[in-house]
Amino acid sequence: MAPGEYHANVVLAVLAGRAVLVSPAGFAEPAVAEAIASLYAPHVVRLQPAQQAAFAANAIALAPGRIWMSAGAAASLHPAQVRVLAAAGLELGQVPLAAIEAAGGSLRCCVAEVF
Repeated sequence: MAPGEYHANVVLAVLAGRAVLVSPAGFAEPAVAEAIASLYAPHVVRLQPAQQAAFAANAIALAPGRIWMSAGAAASLHPAQVRVLAAAGLELGQVPLAAIEAAGGSLRCCVAEVF
């Protein structure tokens, strides 16, 4: 991760194994971000720094055809980016999380991942 980044959840989300949200600016080596993106082409959403700051990569697929992110993150996406997700068969759901995001967390921070 790039200096100053504190968690991979804000720079990368693999969604249902079919698409990826990636913020190249969050990687110490941008080539690593591109290598990951190449695995999911053409279903790649490259996030701008402002979208990373809006927690757009802090998304999760909770069902095969639906992903979730905060309302702020969803609002940061451009229509073309939403179309990339739709082309991967992923509908976008959103949840208002302004208070949690003000404290530095977002949607994926609200779930316990069990492996």
